Amino acid sequence: MEIYTSENRRIACHRRMDHFGYSTDKEHIPPNHRFYLEWSPKRFCHWAQHIGPQTETLIAAVLETRKHPEQAYRACLGILGLAKERESAELETACQLVLEAGAYSLRAVKNLLLTQKDLLSTETQDQSAIHEHVRGGSYYS
Repeated sequence: MEIYTSENRRIACHRRMDHFGYSTDKEHIPPNHRFYLEWSPKRFCHWAQHIGPQTETLIAAVLETRKHPEQAYRACLGILGLAKERESAELETACQLVLEAGAYSLRAVKNLLLTQKDLLSTETQDQSAIHEHVRGGSYYS
């Protein structure tokens, strides 16, 4: 396969692949995108490990859902970036709930963090359970 400019000048030549899929020549990657070459699934899992085991498990699941792990890098970066905005415990809880639901995506984590803030905050859970309408375990014995 050959690629030409509008002036009919050849700028690239690739061998035809025998099967359908991705083929990337590293020299054809724009300089502002070459930093992706330094990333790997192992590196993303290592970053996630610093947040917690649920986040690490979610990152591994996101990477596994794509045929090519590189396609999941932006989603992984987004999930890891949420750790800058949220507390680790809150992100860990969100990742656990997303894993239980089987929705391995950045969107699922973001939506959960936005819509169920009270569910994710352990402080809110503990305080919301203490009021006059809660009978407690002794009531039923």
